[in-house]
Amino acid sequence: ANWTTNRGQISLASSALAVPFVTLVLCLARQTNTWMREHYHTILMGNIFVVMIFCLGAGLWDQNNLGPSEICPQAFYACPHHAMDISAIATTWFSLAFTNLFSSCLVKYKPVINALIIFIFIVGVAAGIGLRGNVSSFAAGSIAVHLICNTVVIAVGTFFVGYFGEKDFRSNLLERSKLQNNTHLVELLLEKLLPPRLLSTPFEVPLLESFEAVAVLIVSFDRKAIQSISNQSARLNFFRLINDIHCAFDERVGAFGGHKIDSLDEHYVVVSGNVAHGGGFLDGEAQ
Repeated sequence: ANWTTNRGQISLASSALAVPFVTLVLCLARQTNTWMREHYHTILMGNIFVVMIFCLGAGLWDQNNLGPSEICPQAFYACPHHAMDISAIATTWFSLAFTNLFSSCLVKYKPVINALIIFIFIVGVAAGIGLRGNVSSFAAGSIAVHLICNTVVIAVGTFFVGYFGEKDFRSNLLERSKLQNNTHLVELLLEKLLPPRLLSTPFEVPLLESFEAVAVLIVSFDRKAIQSISNQSARLNFFRLINDIHCAFDERVGAFGGHKIDSLDEHYVVVSGNVAHGGGFLDGEAQ
């Protein structure tokens, strides 16, 4: 009959709507964006709990202040506090679903937030039953227990769905991180193995190039001849000599930016990304 009787509810609803609006503005503003990121979970909980408390507060204010002709059973279909009951239930369930499924809230915060949401809802339900003197306490209590049980089921269900979703997300994130790390290691290895001019341009395999002057390190021996040596000491001295030569190769290869791929018996395979191409060298050793 007179909208001014709802000024309290309108003020609470407007304040509740202002919370996410102000949050959005602060997130978009460059001056406050970093601060919002640092306090993300506090702001998230503030958005949830402020709206819930304001919604429940409006419903309880109705029950406590409206006259008998404005609430049920006389005005059941237009009863304001019944409308606020639906709003409070919807807000509670949506808050649970949003926290557990859609937000970037970390799992370690979710149990606390879920418990507080359920606690606020139970307090609101209990306070509402206490203010409804004209409603059967048994009926009200039955409905309250039913709603609370539904709320707990929704909280538990959405929590586990969100938990396993975040678990899969973290696993995929770790796999992508490992893949990027392995890719980076391969790139570093290729930089050692191939000259820079070959890394940025496509080339055909096999890659054949011609150089006017190259340095070749060779150690070779006849395997059958070595196997025919019966003197164990002489054979041991021979392999020590081969080892010394390979160590000298290792030292030279490292000094000139080479990379040893393999060393197996008499085979010694080396590649280098430090291979120049063309003329203009000061001397043969530089090339």
